[in-house]
This record gives sequence, structure tokens and C-alpha cells, in this order.
Amino acid sequence: MLSERELVALLRRHALVAPAAALEGDADLRITRVDRRNQNHRIQGAGAFDLFVKQGSSAGGAGTMAREAAVYEWLAHPSVQARAGQALIRCLGHDAAARVLILEALPGAEDLQAYHLRTRRLPVGLAARLGATLAAVHAATHLGGEGSARAPSVEEVHAALPWVFRLPRPEIAILREASAVNLKIIRLVQSTPLFARELTRISSEWRAESLIHGDMKLANCLTYGAGPKRRLKLVDWEFGGLGDPRWDVASVLGSYLALWVFSIPMPSPERPDLLISEAQFPLAAIRSTTRTFVDSYLGAARSSAAPLPAWLRATVQMTGAHLIQTAYEHAASTSELTAPILTLVQVALNILDRPERAATDLLGLELGARPPPSAAWEPARA
Repeated sequence: MLSERELVALLRRHALVAPAAALEGDADLRITRVDRRNQNHRIQGAGAFDLFVKQGSSAGGAGTMAREAAVYEWLAHPSVQARAGQALIRCLGHDAAARVLILEALPGAEDLQAYHLRTRRLPVGLAARLGATLAAVHAATHLGGEGSARAPSVEEVHAALPWVFRLPRPEIAILREASAVNLKIIRLVQSTPLFARELTRISSEWRAESLIHGDMKLANCLTYGAGPKRRLKLVDWEFGGLGDPRWDVASVLGSYLALWVFSIPMPSPERPDLLISEAQFPLAAIRSTTRTFVDSYLGAARSSAAPLPAWLRATVQMTGAHLIQTAYEHAASTSELTAPILTLVQVALNILDRPERAATDLLGLELGARPPPSAAWEPARA
């Protein structure tokens, strides 16, 4: 991995740090580690742009950075920029030898998940902008679409099928990295035949037809500015590539539902529904937000989502798959199978089993014929 001195030298070669700016003795140049899956640095100060630098943390990091660089090349196409450029982060450089990707940073921005948790608000304007932005990216990169941007190389930016679809029959690589709680999630999924059946069916209907983000959760949307005109930018395209646009839409819906579940006080793991009415983010507010998001997406996508009922049903079921993935990711950092994680799995099961009712009761959507009236939706006990 690059040292800070080597990193500054690399940025100088790319003309992104002024030659006079030195690491030692230059208090104006600040380098901060902000690691996630990779080794990341935030570069700020005199003689430099405000930069975000990603370096692959393993031998496979070179390929990962190259793929993400190819995705940014696709996003830089004029037709994509014309439709969604204001909501896309710029890639300022890619150094293949150093496994480094250099991106612009946004001073004062926070991710949408953190923004909602801090303000305890769900502005529908932000959901509408997110829906329109995703639709614009999908439409501008749709294979065969009129005036759409061609991928730099389909092989280079092909998005892998999300790993959650393989969870009922996990590969050795998944098991090798699984925590003890992850293994409990796997056993829970394997003990419920509906999970394997529906995940297999959904994966068989996967349609690789446009550029997708691949990891489109609220934490990968940055918001900045003030007032009702707060802006959005989509970040972290590491899992981006040619894939099924319904997965991006479902990932946003799943992210909002997870926000609701984790905001419910759950003092009793045996009865996670006891305080559902005390949720910090009430289900009614979630439904309004998700309905606005989908309406905005469909309004911007126009004919690309036809036939609408089938598209919506598949997207709702993909939302169930995304919730299983979310539960698994949260389980990786806990020492026990908590009530919120179990509730995510149960909500996922309900969505996969009854997508029409889930669409109405959880997401504020209609898939066609309205399901029979029901009491306020409550997560069943896992």
C-alpha cells in the first residue's frame, strides 16, 4: 500500500497537488484515512483539489479499481452527463499500477442515511430527486436505447449477480468469510424453502440491460446544500456495471424499509412488534417516501419500465432479497442475532411470499388488483 508520501507524489504526477505542496511542514495539506472496503484517503488543503483517493487493499484490488474506473468512464459519456451529470461524482484519475482511483470529494456533504438519522426527517423532495436521477442513469445507458451511451467494454463492466441470490447454497468464499452470526442467517435462510425457491426464480429473471450502481443504498447517496433544494450525488460505484436496473430501485426501497425496522424500539427479541407504533420513522412516512421515489423513477423512465405491473412485482420481490442482504451485512458486525436483524429476515420473507400485500402495506404501491383490507402491517415473529 502507498505511504502518505508516496500518495502525495502520485497526486503530483497527476497534477492534482501543486508541486510546491509538501507533506512535511505543510500544515495546509491534510490527509485523513477513511477506510471502508479499501484503503481510502481524503486530501484537503492548499495546492490540492478536495480529493477522495481509493486504493485496492488486496492483490485483486487492481481489477476492482479498473472496473470502477471503467464505470466512471461510462458515466462520463456526454449523453449520461446531459441527463444526470449534476448528480454524479467526477473521476479525476486512475493509476492502474498503484491500484488507485482519484475522485472528487464534496466538502460538507453527508450520506443520506446519516442525514435522515440526524434530522429524523424524510423529505420527499430528496426521494423524488433520487428516483429521477437513477432513472436518468438507467435510461442513458440502456442497451439499444436511442441515443444511449455505449459501454467502454461490456466484459469490463459486467455487473455480477448480487451474492445474496447464492446465499441458500453459499460458495466456499462466502462461508470462509462468514461470522458466527452470518452462519446463523445462512441456516435460517436454508431452513425456509421459500427463500431458496424465490431467490432462484428472481435470479433466473435477471436482465442485464443498463448500467446499474449495484449497491444503491442510502449510505451511497451524498446530500449537501441547504433548505428544500438540497442536492444529491451518487457515490461508490465499486459494484457498478451492466445489470438489472430493477435491483437499484429495489435496493433503495430496501434501504428505506431497513431504516424503519432499525428505528423500532425492540426491548424483547421474542416480540419485536410490541413497540412498532413508537418507530422513529413511522411506516406511514416510509410509505410516502417510497411511493414518491418510485413515482419519480417511473415518471423519468417513461416507457422503459413497461409492462408496469410485472415490473413493479419483480422489483418488490427484489426488495425482499435486498433486505436479506442487509440483514446479513449487519450480522457481520454483531455478536448475536438481534431482534432488528431477525425482523429484517421476517419482513423479507413476507415480501417474497406476498408481494402484492407488501407493496401496498409497506411501500405504498399498487401492483394491480388491491389486496383485501388488512389491519396495520406488523412484522411476524421469526
